[in-house]
Amino acid sequence: MAKVTFTAGNIAIEVEGDKIKSLVQELSPMIDFFGTSEEKCGRCGSDDTRPQHRKGGEYDYYSYICNKCGGELKFGQMREGGKLFAKRKLDDDSYDKEHYGWLEPYWKRDDSKSSSTPNAPTGVKPDLAAPANNPF
Repeated sequence: MAKVTFTAGNIAIEVEGDKIKSLVQELSPMIDFFGTSEEKCGRCGSDDTRPQHRKGGEYDYYSYICNKCGGELKFGQMREGGKLFAKRKLDDDSYDKEHYGWLEPYWKRDDSKSSSTPNAPTGVKPDLAAPANNPF
């Protein structure tokens, strides 16, 4: 049994395995998540970032959050195996070369693209939403 320690920034990742392939298979997804590319926020450059896990119903959400500006780098999950990967593409399917996938804080994001009706609740079809002048 071999033990390998890999240092990514200020995090030491330690894995054990019998063969080099198993060591790399264990180490690779951890480096992808805790790797050096997430040591600094892609929006403000701060190194004060932290991993975050949230649960929404039956789904798990993983991201990195910047403690200085509130920026967020979201991670997707592979359907098979559950490996995490950084979401670095823009809406037009091009890579985010300016912020490397780091989004503005959620309270600053323009979510107007998700609904064509002002004040429509999230997840409700626009034709079912209350009119904007409705006091309720």
